[in-house]
Amino acid sequence: TSSQLPAVLTNKLNEWILRVHTEKGIHLMIGISGWASSLLTEVHLSFNQAKAAVNYHFFQGNGKVNVYTPLMSIDSNKLPLYKWEDELGDAVRRLDKDKLSKILNDIFDSATAGGFIQPQRFIEDLTELAIHQLKHLKPFILEDILENLKMEIKTKLGRCEDHRELRQNAKKILFQIMDDIRHNEKDKNGIVMQKCKKYIEEHYMEDIPLELLARKFHFNPSYFSSLFKMSEGVGYSQYLLTVRMQKAQYLIMNTTGNMANIAFQVGYKDAAYFNKLFKKEFGISPYKFRQISGKV
Repeated sequence: TSSQLPAVLTNKLNEWILRVHTEKGIHLMIGISGWASSLLTEVHLSFNQAKAAVNYHFFQGNGKVNVYTPLMSIDSNKLPLYKWEDELGDAVRRLDKDKLSKILNDIFDSATAGGFIQPQRFIEDLTELAIHQLKHLKPFILEDILENLKMEIKTKLGRCEDHRELRQNAKKILFQIMDDIRHNEKDKNGIVMQKCKKYIEEHYMEDIPLELLARKFHFNPSYFSSLFKMSEGVGYSQYLLTVRMQKAQYLIMNTTGNMANIAFQVGYKDAAYFNKLFKKEFGISPYKFRQISGKV
């Protein structure tokens, strides 16, 4: 009868899939659409239904025939992963890998419990959930590194072919975030100094007194001054001066701007004061330095 046909067809196709895999080593996925009253008028609908059924190999496994059910096309089919957000964040913050593993198991058990979760939406939501955990690394790493990690998470999770690979990769990523937190907490001051030097490199032309920098990185100015000298071997003022003078050297050698303009570009409004500092730093005036470098 017509009601028995899908089961008969499914069994035959499963046998064929198994034979192809055994003989050729090829994994096949087949999706079967619902009944169509007219193939000519409903071919597009049938194709989309078969495609939707194929998508569900993500949860049901390769090497199987998936038969379309209307639930597969419901746009609202999604798992509310946000309800695990706080619990997952707490596990990451506490560096509790056992708890994190349990939470991931709960998430995937819920996703594979027999419903029809949209695979692509599930991947996207889980990716966002993992990316949110990078907030625990923000105090330790530079922003551009953080952006690279976000892209790496999107790539690693986005290319997973089934829920088992997705679970494994998600666990590896979250464990790595925990390991990075543990490692960086031991050297938090060193990370802060990296950020501080990067800030100086990008803002040396501005007025950035030690107190401003200390406040920006949440330190007491006195402690920050000691920490900076211990880290770099020179005080903050000398470090900033050295950066500015190096930038001035470059501008003098590679541009034809006048000294007042160069002084302003490296953070000094008083050209005479700049000339004095430059000569003290290099033993030669900026004008003489330009002559020697062959720019005049």
